[in-house]
Amino acid sequence: MWSGMTKNRVKYTMDPVDDFEGSDLRNFIRQVQDKKLKPVWRSQPILKRQSGPVHAVVADSYEEAVFKVEKDVVFYVYAPWCGHCKEFDKIYKKLAKELSGPDLLFAKMDGTANDLPPGLEVRGYPTIFFLQMGKKHEPVLYEGDRSYSNFKDFVKEKQNKKNEEGEKVLNKDEIKVNEEKGKRESDGTDGSTTHAFGDEL
Repeated sequence: MWSGMTKNRVKYTMDPVDDFEGSDLRNFIRQVQDKKLKPVWRSQPILKRQSGPVHAVVADSYEEAVFKVEKDVVFYVYAPWCGHCKEFDKIYKKLAKELSGPDLLFAKMDGTANDLPPGLEVRGYPTIFFLQMGKKHEPVLYEGDRSYSNFKDFVKEKQNKKNEEGEKVLNKDEIKVNEEKGKRESDGTDGSTTHAFGDEL
Protein backbone atom coordinates (compact mmCIF):
# COMPACT_ATOMS: atom_id res chain seq x y z
CA MET A 1 0.00 0.00 0.00
CA TRP A 2 1.28 3.44 -0.92
CA SER A 3 0.01 6.74 0.41
CA GLY A 4 0.48 10.28 -0.75
CA MET A 5 -0.27 13.73 0.62
CA THR A 6 -1.08 16.98 -1.18
CA LYS A 7 0.52 20.27 -0.20
CA ASN A 8 -2.41 20.98 2.09
CA ARG A 9 -2.11 17.75 4.11
CA VAL A 10 -4.88 15.87 2.29
CA LYS A 11 -3.90 12.19 2.28
CA TYR A 12 -4.79 9.46 -0.20
CA THR A 13 -4.00 5.75 -0.22
CA MET A 14 -3.28 3.53 -3.21
CA ASP A 15 -4.39 -0.10 -3.12
CA PRO A 16 -1.66 -2.76 -3.26
CA VAL A 17 -0.60 -3.91 -6.74
CA ASP A 18 1.52 -6.81 -7.93
CA ASP A 19 4.79 -5.95 -9.67
CA PHE A 20 4.58 -2.23 -8.92
CA GLU A 21 5.63 -0.05 -11.85
CA GLY A 22 5.90 3.65 -12.56
CA SER A 23 2.65 3.55 -14.51
CA ASP A 24 0.84 2.46 -11.32
CA LEU A 25 2.10 5.54 -9.51
CA ARG A 26 1.19 7.81 -12.44
CA ASN A 27 -2.31 6.34 -12.49
CA PHE A 28 -2.66 6.90 -8.74
CA ILE A 29 -1.56 10.54 -9.06
CA ARG A 30 -3.99 11.04 -11.93
CA GLN A 31 -6.86 9.65 -9.85
CA VAL A 32 -6.00 12.07 -7.02
CA GLN A 33 -5.87 15.02 -9.41
CA ASP A 34 -9.19 14.01 -10.98
CA LYS A 35 -10.68 13.67 -7.47
CA LYS A 36 -11.67 10.06 -8.06
CA LEU A 37 -10.26 8.95 -4.70
CA LYS A 38 -11.58 9.80 -1.27
CA PRO A 39 -9.17 11.38 1.24
CA VAL A 40 -8.00 9.24 4.14
CA TRP A 41 -8.52 10.96 7.49
CA ARG A 42 -7.41 10.12 10.99
CA SER A 43 -10.66 10.45 12.90
CA GLN A 44 -12.34 9.60 16.15
CA PRO A 45 -15.73 7.84 15.87
CA ILE A 46 -18.66 10.11 15.06
CA LEU A 47 -20.79 10.71 18.14
CA LYS A 48 -24.30 9.32 17.85
CA ARG A 49 -25.68 11.94 20.23
CA GLN A 50 -24.76 15.53 20.98
CA SER A 51 -25.25 17.08 24.40
CA GLY A 52 -24.87 20.66 25.56
CA PRO A 53 -24.44 23.87 23.55
CA VAL A 54 -21.12 22.85 21.93
CA HIS A 55 -21.21 20.44 19.00
CA ALA A 56 -18.43 17.82 19.17
CA VAL A 57 -16.91 17.33 15.71
CA VAL A 58 -14.45 14.74 14.38
CA ALA A 59 -12.64 14.60 11.06
CA ASP A 60 -15.24 12.28 9.51
CA SER A 61 -18.13 14.55 10.53
CA TYR A 62 -16.55 17.93 9.76
CA GLU A 63 -17.92 18.31 6.24
CA GLU A 64 -21.54 17.66 7.23
CA ALA A 65 -21.45 19.20 10.70
CA VAL A 66 -19.45 22.34 9.92
CA PHE A 67 -18.67 22.91 6.25
CA LYS A 68 -22.13 22.22 4.84
CA VAL A 69 -24.29 23.37 7.76
CA GLU A 70 -26.28 26.47 6.81
CA LYS A 71 -25.14 28.77 9.59
CA ASP A 72 -22.02 30.55 10.83
CA VAL A 73 -19.71 28.33 12.88
CA VAL A 74 -17.26 29.10 15.68
CA PHE A 75 -14.74 26.27 15.44
CA TYR A 76 -12.50 25.52 18.43
CA VAL A 77 -9.53 23.14 18.16
CA TYR A 78 -8.18 21.87 21.47
CA ALA A 79 -5.91 19.27 23.05
CA PRO A 80 -7.02 17.22 26.07
CA TRP A 81 -3.69 17.77 27.83
CA CYS A 82 -3.64 21.53 27.21
CA GLY A 83 -3.97 23.57 30.41
CA HIS A 84 -5.01 26.71 28.50
CA CYS A 85 -7.76 24.69 26.80
CA LYS A 86 -9.14 23.44 30.10
CA GLU A 87 -9.41 27.04 31.31
CA PHE A 88 -10.93 28.23 28.04
CA ASP A 89 -13.51 25.40 27.91
CA LYS A 90 -15.67 27.09 30.55
CA ILE A 91 -15.68 30.38 28.65
CA TYR A 92 -16.42 28.66 25.35
CA LYS A 93 -19.36 26.70 26.79
CA LYS A 94 -20.74 29.80 28.50
CA LEU A 95 -20.65 31.83 25.32
CA ALA A 96 -22.07 28.94 23.28
CA LYS A 97 -25.00 28.69 25.67
CA GLU A 98 -25.58 32.42 25.36
CA LEU A 99 -25.17 32.93 21.60
CA SER A 100 -25.97 29.60 19.89
CA GLY A 101 -29.03 29.77 17.70
CA PRO A 102 -30.50 29.22 14.23
CA ASP A 103 -27.70 31.25 12.63
CA LEU A 104 -24.72 30.32 14.81
CA LEU A 105 -23.14 27.02 15.82
CA PHE A 106 -20.33 26.48 18.33
CA ALA A 107 -18.22 23.41 17.55
CA LYS A 108 -15.01 21.88 18.84
CA MET A 109 -12.55 19.21 17.74
CA ASP A 110 -9.73 17.32 19.46
CA GLY A 111 -6.78 18.35 17.30
CA THR A 112 -4.60 15.54 18.65
CA ALA A 113 -6.94 12.74 17.55
CA ASN A 114 -8.29 14.07 14.25
CA ASP A 115 -6.75 15.32 11.03
CA LEU A 116 -7.72 18.91 10.37
CA PRO A 117 -9.60 19.74 7.17
CA PRO A 118 -7.86 21.52 4.26
CA GLY A 119 -7.39 25.23 4.82
CA LEU A 120 -7.01 24.97 8.59
CA GLU A 121 -3.71 24.52 10.35
CA VAL A 122 -3.00 24.60 14.06
CA ARG A 123 0.42 25.24 15.59
CA GLY A 124 -0.72 25.65 19.16
CA TYR A 125 -3.72 25.12 21.42
CA PRO A 126 -6.32 26.43 21.76
CA THR A 127 -7.03 27.77 18.25
CA ILE A 128 -10.38 29.26 17.25
CA PHE A 129 -11.79 30.11 13.83
CA PHE A 130 -14.95 31.90 12.73
CA LEU A 131 -16.40 30.31 9.60
CA GLN A 132 -19.04 32.39 7.90
CA MET A 133 -21.83 30.67 5.99
CA GLY A 134 -21.08 30.86 2.29
CA LYS A 135 -17.42 31.68 2.97
CA LYS A 136 -16.22 28.77 5.07
CA HIS A 137 -13.21 28.32 2.82
CA GLU A 138 -12.06 31.71 4.20
CA PRO A 139 -11.76 31.04 7.96
CA VAL A 140 -11.21 34.05 10.22
CA LEU A 141 -8.68 33.44 12.96
CA TYR A 142 -9.27 34.63 16.52
CA GLU A 143 -6.08 36.32 17.69
CA GLY A 144 -7.25 37.98 20.89
CA ASP A 145 -6.83 36.85 24.47
CA ARG A 146 -8.96 34.15 26.01
CA SER A 147 -11.12 36.39 28.20
CA TYR A 148 -14.90 36.03 28.00
CA SER A 149 -15.50 39.67 27.05
CA ASN A 150 -12.93 39.81 24.26
CA PHE A 151 -13.95 36.50 22.78
CA LYS A 152 -17.61 37.49 22.88
CA ASP A 153 -16.79 40.80 21.18
CA PHE A 154 -14.97 38.90 18.43
CA VAL A 155 -17.92 36.61 17.69
CA LYS A 156 -20.50 39.39 17.79
CA GLU A 157 -18.28 41.65 15.66
CA LYS A 158 -18.04 39.03 12.93
CA GLN A 159 -21.79 38.56 12.88
CA ASN A 160 -22.52 42.29 13.07
CA LYS A 161 -20.02 43.08 10.32
CA LYS A 162 -21.76 40.64 8.03
CA ASN A 163 -25.13 42.25 8.77
CA GLU A 164 -23.82 45.82 8.41
CA GLU A 165 -22.27 45.07 5.04
CA GLY A 166 -25.70 44.03 3.84
CA GLU A 167 -24.41 40.93 2.17
CA LYS A 168 -26.71 39.16 -0.26
CA VAL A 169 -28.58 36.27 1.34
CA LEU A 170 -27.51 33.24 -0.64
CA ASN A 171 -29.84 30.39 -1.45
CA LYS A 172 -28.80 26.78 -0.87
CA ASP A 173 -27.52 26.27 -4.41
CA GLU A 174 -25.40 29.45 -4.31
CA ILE A 175 -23.93 28.50 -0.94
CA LYS A 176 -23.04 25.06 -2.27
CA VAL A 177 -21.32 26.57 -5.33
CA ASN A 178 -19.29 28.98 -3.17
CA GLU A 179 -18.22 26.30 -0.71
CA GLU A 180 -17.27 23.80 -3.42
CA LYS A 181 -15.24 26.50 -5.16
CA GLY A 182 -13.39 27.28 -1.94
CA LYS A 183 -12.86 23.61 -1.25
CA ARG A 184 -11.25 23.12 -4.65
CA GLU A 185 -9.04 26.17 -4.15
CA SER A 186 -7.82 24.99 -0.77
CA ASP A 187 -7.27 21.37 -1.78
CA GLY A 188 -3.61 20.92 -2.58
CA THR A 189 -2.63 24.56 -2.19
CA ASP A 190 -0.50 26.46 0.31
CA GLY A 191 -3.33 28.75 1.39
CA SER A 192 -3.72 27.39 4.90
CA THR A 193 -4.61 29.63 7.79
CA THR A 194 -2.18 29.18 10.65
CA HIS A 195 -2.04 30.39 14.21
CA ALA A 196 -0.35 29.54 17.46
CA PHE A 197 -1.11 30.80 20.92
CA GLY A 198 -1.26 29.02 24.21
CA ASP A 199 0.37 25.58 24.28
CA GLU A 200 2.68 24.84 21.37
CA LEU A 201 2.51 21.49 19.62
